[in-house]
Amino acid sequence: MTRAGPVRIVGIDAAWTVKQPTGVALVELDGTAARLVSVARSYGEVIENETRWRKRPRRHEETPEAALEVLAPYDVVAVDMPLQVAPIVSRRASDTAVSKAYGARWASVHSPIPERPGPIAAELFALLRRHGLAFVAADKSAGGVADGAAGAGGVFLETYPHAAIIELMGLEKRLPYKVGNRRKFWRDEPSSRTWILVAEQMDRLRAALDAVIEGVTDQVPSAVELLETGARPRGTVLKGLEDALDAVVCAWAGVQWWRGAALAHGDEVSAIWVPAGVD
Repeated sequence: MTRAGPVRIVGIDAAWTVKQPTGVALVELDGTAARLVSVARSYGEVIENETRWRKRPRRHEETPEAALEVLAPYDVVAVDMPLQVAPIVSRRASDTAVSKAYGARWASVHSPIPERPGPIAAELFALLRRHGLAFVAADKSAGGVADGAAGAGGVFLETYPHAAIIELMGLEKRLPYKVGNRRKFWRDEPSSRTWILVAEQMDRLRAALDAVIEGVTDQVPSAVELLETGARPRGTVLKGLEDALDAVVCAWAGVQWWRGAALAHGDEVSAIWVPAGVD
């Protein structure tokens, strides 16, 4: 995996259904410095090279393949999506391992089933292999691969933003930044207030990412400012911002994997890679 120039790392916050958009981020690692090159809330925005943060994320009828072609070349693709060599039919060793490590911190993983993400995960796995990438499982470290097919084509791996954010920010429990769960986080607050509270948590994550990846606050807007300036529909706009931030988290996990600063939870079939904190 040697190529002149910076190491290029793609983070993908992959939707588990075809009805939801997928966040995508591209980070370049040059020596010790990581820089955000681009970030989008959907494959369509990657293809069209434009993100209008105050409006709904644009969808695109094409597959992720077109977006990957726009982002190429890349050395590491880090994905928030269940991935493994064999078909996924039930809860995996990697799911159990991460839940054991982070469950007490409110960051257990959802169990995949054949139908969800099912074909979407299988298609993304096959697509990344066709692009010359090799899958990294738990018996390999930075620079190693699970299936012996990397060559100069790079690798792809699975990560999990909730656990990565805990390590990034040194949290005792999962960050309450998910828009869809805001009423669960603050049950005693009026609904109108929960929008501000969740936006503040998203801005905490934005600032933490900017501390480890240059350009995050330049390219990703403040959630609080989006609310204050009347972005509508606010739920869709904030969910798109959430997906973009998760994609940057995935890219940071890829950066840490490349640096040899990530831990594998799983086995030789599947692994969820979680960064080992911040240096």
